[in-house]
Amino acid sequence: KALPHEEQSALQNWLSLLRRTLPATTGSGMKLVHSQITDLLQQFDQIVLGEDKFVKLLDESHPNPTKTAEPTWSEECTQGGDSHKGYTCGLWTLFHVMT
Repeated sequence: KALPHEEQSALQNWLSLLRRTLPATTGSGMKLVHSQITDLLQQFDQIVLGEDKFVKLLDESHPNPTKTAEPTWSEECTQGGDSHKGYTCGLWTLFHVMT
């Protein structure tokens, strides 16, 4: 079922806001999310035709990161070392999104 016009507008505005505000630094998990948002916006006319098209685009363009090898911390999260210092990566990402 296609998304109603008013909801299409809200989704497009939300995705645009996320693309502008989420950090897309190299090596961070947010780079993948940023890339996915860009893909969704580029193919927006297709993804609003139905949930199946939305999910298919995400599945085809970006493999599920949980199915890959053991997850690792980015350099930003480890501050270039082997240990986790200071705030968690998720909290830092939240700070970046909020500012």
